[in-house]
Amino acid sequence: MRKSTSGSSSVTVLRQIETTSPFRGLGRLPDEWRSELLALGDEDLGRAITILLHHAAALPSAAAAGASEAIDELVGGGPIDRLRPGLDPADLVAVFAAISRDASRQDLTRVVVRLLQLFDPDDVLAVVGVDARSLDLRARLSGEFAQAAMAPPPDDKPHSRGIDFDQFG
Repeated sequence: MRKSTSGSSSVTVLRQIETTSPFRGLGRLPDEWRSELLALGDEDLGRAITILLHHAAALPSAAAAGASEAIDELVGGGPIDRLRPGLDPADLVAVFAAISRDASRQDLTRVVVRLLQLFDPDDVLAVVGVDARSLDLRARLSGEFAQAAMAPPPDDKPHSRGIDFDQFG
């Protein structure tokens, strides 16, 4: 678990990204911002990622794809459960609701769903209302959870059931 080097430094970084999007050009995250964000403790990095997702959702589609890649790099390929204390399911659901109908934002949607999977699906769905307009969002979230549950881990190889297919030339 990473620890922040300074509490006031974390607050400063979080305030800066709350007020101004750090994304440049086509969703690029400048190296100085990347360094500042990676120096945050896990909980503060989770908060920062939520803020960055809100900024990315407001970007044009091409820039949102770049921002999605930058955020995914911050999340990292390792165990992401370390970020859970800094993430707010309601904020993540709000981002999901804003972007999930836009096919050009699939990469960003995948990042949000990956983070939402850190929480119990029932808890996530409890954030969504039960009125008629919310039912569509509930259905989309449920579908994403079901699809993610069926997908193999990214580094998983197809199961061969013990058959060596190389022997068949």
